[in-house]
Amino acid sequence: MKFKTLLMLLVLALMGTSTVSAAQDDDDAALRLKIHNAVMGVYNKYLEQDPNDYNTLFQRASQLYNMGYLADAKADIDRAIELTPAKEKELRCDELVLRALINDDNGDLQAELDDLKQAIELNSQSQATIGLLARLSYKLNDLNAAEKNYKLLLSKNARNYQAMYGLALVEAKRGHNADAVAHVDRAVELFPATTEVYLNRADILERTGNYTSAVNNYLLAMTTSDDNGQAIQELFNMSDQHYDAVVTALRDASDQAPGTGLFMRIRSSIAIKHAHYGQALRDLESLIDNNLMSHAAVRADAARCALEVCEYDKAIQHAAKAIEQDNADPDYYIIMSRALQHKGDLGGAAEALAGARKIGEPGVDLLLAEARLLIAQKKDADAVKLVNDAIALDGGNAEALMLRGWLNKYRLNQPAAANVDFETVLLGKANMRGLRGFALHELGRDDEARKWATDIINENPLPGGEAYVMAAALLSDMDDNTQAMRYMESALANGYGSRLEALVSEAPYVNLKLLRRHPDYASLVGRYSNNFEIK
Repeated sequence: MKFKTLLMLLVLALMGTSTVSAAQDDDDAALRLKIHNAVMGVYNKYLEQDPNDYNTLFQRASQLYNMGYLADAKADIDRAIELTPAKEKELRCDELVLRALINDDNGDLQAELDDLKQAIELNSQSQATIGLLARLSYKLNDLNAAEKNYKLLLSKNARNYQAMYGLALVEAKRGHNADAVAHVDRAVELFPATTEVYLNRADILERTGNYTSAVNNYLLAMTTSDDNGQAIQELFNMSDQHYDAVVTALRDASDQAPGTGLFMRIRSSIAIKHAHYGQALRDLESLIDNNLMSHAAVRADAARCALEVCEYDKAIQHAAKAIEQDNADPDYYIIMSRALQHKGDLGGAAEALAGARKIGEPGVDLLLAEARLLIAQKKDADAVKLVNDAIALDGGNAEALMLRGWLNKYRLNQPAAANVDFETVLLGKANMRGLRGFALHELGRDDEARKWATDIINENPLPGGEAYVMAAALLSDMDDNTQAMRYMESALANGYGSRLEALVSEAPYVNLKLLRRHPDYASLVGRYSNNFEIK
């Protein structure tokens, strides 16, 4: 049930690039931190010489805010405002605006409002401050104040498309949908080559229930020169609530531009995100068969989708092609191995993972894949060694901790060691990927585990229903098959499309093996058999 959103991979793939460098991201973060530390060193030196240097305090607060250190930034800006002379109105205005931004991030909206009002008194012409006050008024549901300030912005700059968007938000909240759309239409007329005006119009159209038009505006945003992938991200976000509208509009766009494959690729990625694997596989194979896109990332996605609908030969074929095109990605070998394992070829599965080993030092995903294969071969002691290696690389990895806990408790008779791992899982994330509910159940804390199941359902998008499936697996482990069946039905009703998880997988700690024994389970899944078809 592992889900790996490869949004950046998709963005780069659409530009002709098939790999993403996580190492580059790490390098960029390290460089930013290095620059931050150097800048802070300079500020600290000045403040050692003069602790009351309000200019430096303000600059240090700005740097801390930009790096996300809100508490330290707040302390500096409070001190700067206290020390700055009243005659320095421009600086005091800037300081108050910075503190307002910090208060906004901290959720202290009343303090933010007080700071912005003081800033406006110091500089009534500041469009940036007026804009912040308008935004805050809208957030506080003071629509008259928001409207007043957005109109004030337009009086100072009649081409301010963000003010037009602000007025559209106000009118949409009032229920004046036609007026709302008129404001963002005007912005598009003025700036037809600007990404943001299309994103803004798409948002208003979505808020007013015009879902197809909203998708079309996100697609228009993608055609502008300054789009950096935000339009695709917004399409993904929109699909969480309006999946059918998004994929239908993308299908229509594909029909209108059949030779590009772009919209079909986006649609397949959205389908994968929501566990609609048969739907995604159809699009991916269409891209491949029509020579629109057939690079390794597309092949690997096709392999994964084929595996999820239990088309093992297809999965092996696509994975082999992905490896042929790019033999340096261990994920491709892992998909190949899983398909071979489920087909019953444990030797071939082991050979595939050995191929991944040749790439370099194994990462957590490869180590866990090797461990699971050893478990299938009843080699539990060897499996534990690999899981230990995975935990040495990432001590907070919930999958690894749960797998080692499972091995220790159910295979190696080491319950005390297992409990240590389950307790460690509780220190991690509480979201669906954190597997907290399963650890709570293993520790005998079933009431908390039930709450976790409810929480992950509330926190995750319904299309695809993956959170429901995980909750069903947990409740079946707790012998509450009545509730587990309800969860499973909700998952299937929302289009959950992994035949592998629904009918086959017995992977340790998260599976539906026990629920499959329920007398009504087969008929339930049968009613939704269309979910698993390539369509």
